[in-house]
Amino acid sequence: MARGYDKGTDEKEDERTIILAKANMLIYFSDLLALYNSDAHLEEFSNKAFNSVFQLIRTNLGSFGKHDDEPYDLILTNPPYVTSGSASLKNAIEGAGLEDKFLPLGRGTEALAIQWIVNNLKPSGEALVVVPDGLMNQRAVLEFLVERCFIRGIVALPSRTFYSTPKKTYILALNRKTNAGAEQTEPVFAFFVSEIGESRDARRIVIEQNDLKEAVSLFRQFNGARTTFVSLSLRCKIIPFAELKASRNWLVDRSWTKAEKAELGVEDDTVEVDETEFVDLVKDAGEQIKMFLSAFNVSA
Repeated sequence: MARGYDKGTDEKEDERTIILAKANMLIYFSDLLALYNSDAHLEEFSNKAFNSVFQLIRTNLGSFGKHDDEPYDLILTNPPYVTSGSASLKNAIEGAGLEDKFLPLGRGTEALAIQWIVNNLKPSGEALVVVPDGLMNQRAVLEFLVERCFIRGIVALPSRTFYSTPKKTYILALNRKTNAGAEQTEPVFAFFVSEIGESRDARRIVIEQNDLKEAVSLFRQFNGARTTFVSLSLRCKIIPFAELKASRNWLVDRSWTKAEKAELGVEDDTVEVDETEFVDLVKDAGEQIKMFLSAFNVSA
């Protein structure tokens, strides 16, 4: 059974996403509804699909509090990209006795969300998650994913792919392992998107260039022959898993050189970070400097 969760309150404004999702569902199923338009068919559709799929959760935990459903074969989502409010969420998790569901892996709600996603996947289940760049350099989160999942693909999206989000984001493709101890031997699909088929401003005007189409086509080919697939596209790289696992971060767009980016006609994005992320970056830089100095027996 499909499920679509959104978090909100009793305010009517918070129901807007659910209303839009239902309207979108009606558009996609309009041909079937026109064909099967008897009262019995429409009532069944309304009760078993239309109204049961979309759920607005009016609690502080939102979907983080749902762990009783059957695990899912497929999860498609983009968790909230905020650090403010994560402390109250963690307090609510403790209050609900769900500490065993969420390890203290990293900062922000996205670190909690990625655990919920993995924990609620069936063995061999697939997740396609849009995550912020800040998640892709949190070492504890990456190690958690390596332990529990096979990493299938990472697609780098340009900043403002979502017009209200100046952050760079990535599509992370995962398969949950049937055995947590299984080692991944297959490589990882990486793709560099510079345009998404619409302008990345408030107007969202349709434009000709849409690199997502090529990404989808090549990812399907890669999934059909992961160990032998060879990329002929400048936008696509196949990364050995051992190389990704050893890396400090999964910001795969950094795998493209300046010359390669110039050939693609793209420039490096200006990345915006909030105060908490800036502090974490400074701490990380400090640790790297200490490691560098200790290698040469120099005190900081």
